[in-house]
Amino acid sequence: MVTVFRYVDILSTVFFIGVFVHYLGIRNEKTPRGEVRLPAFIMLIGSVCGSFFSVFSVAASFETQIWEPAPLWAIITFNSFVLLGLGLSLAPIMIKITYDSSGIEKRDLFGVKRRYGWRELTELEDMHGDIRLYFGKRRLSVDEMSCGIEELTAYAQKQYRAIRGSALPLRPVSKRSLFKGHVKNPGGFVFFYALIYLLLFGFLTVAIIDSRPMKAEELAYAVITPTGHELSDGDLKIYAADDTPYVLKDYKKYITNADGLIALVGAGDRMEVGYVGHEDAKEDPRRTICSIEEEGGEKFRTLEMSNEMMRDDIRIVKTLIGGLTVLWTVYCVMSIKVGRDPDKYSPRTVGFFFKDGYIS
Repeated sequence: MVTVFRYVDILSTVFFIGVFVHYLGIRNEKTPRGEVRLPAFIMLIGSVCGSFFSVFSVAASFETQIWEPAPLWAIITFNSFVLLGLGLSLAPIMIKITYDSSGIEKRDLFGVKRRYGWRELTELEDMHGDIRLYFGKRRLSVDEMSCGIEELTAYAQKQYRAIRGSALPLRPVSKRSLFKGHVKNPGGFVFFYALIYLLLFGFLTVAIIDSRPMKAEELAYAVITPTGHELSDGDLKIYAADDTPYVLKDYKKYITNADGLIALVGAGDRMEVGYVGHEDAKEDPRRTICSIEEEGGEKFRTLEMSNEMMRDDIRIVKTLIGGLTVLWTVYCVMSIKVGRDPDKYSPRTVGFFFKDGYIS
């Protein structure tokens, strides 16, 4: 299954590159008269977001010297972001409203078309940016970011007056909405809330993947004779036959005898090391030591110690993400509370959550 996702993501990356090229070709085009479309920059956001996570998913699906392929649930998580990017990329292309004197037609993201006649038009609801046109029991919603929304509104009012001989009735904004009708473009705020939660969840997924323990068979092993050593930012760099150092991170932590190790390295005693190679890195080529012991003697750091060190580092990241999630939840709850009843709060408090012009 992971292999299937790998090829799907490769094809998705090619698709997103094509979408980006398409965006470059249409970014300056104006929306034709009689049409309403989402702005082209949404296509750019979707292609960048989707290609980033599809490349990440492909990389995570391969087995390397350090890791096995990422677990299936992680690949599925990454591909959920790819689907989000796919939806955003296709939205300005697929979603379209066309209208003329005979009626109005909307095509959704999946290509499904719905037709409405002007004689069925009964009300207009202005959601402080977004609009809703009511055709009896049916409703047509248009996002405020859409190009041509003002022209559509004016045309709908013109058609209603021509047919009914009176102004198009305005429906009061529903007080049962999230912000009780006080906030302009409430859907945009909900999307923003959800997007941040998705990003936090994505970072948490990456942190969980990075915390997977290494296995002994994933390491390279060598017996070295130290020719020199260097202490740098808490790390011990051991030099042997070539110029690429063996690096023991946090050599004073997760170790049985730091002073004894330094003494043996300084004396040039032979050491057995298990390491992960980064010799081909353009910057800071090195071999990261995961286990080290005196040849036939004392063990200074085991693979279990290295895994424990890695888990502690990732635990800090998880705690940070958890803290940010709590803070973001508090922010979302407070902004909804303020948005539902802005008159109860000072202008400064309202301005902290909403820019000028977003509160009615």
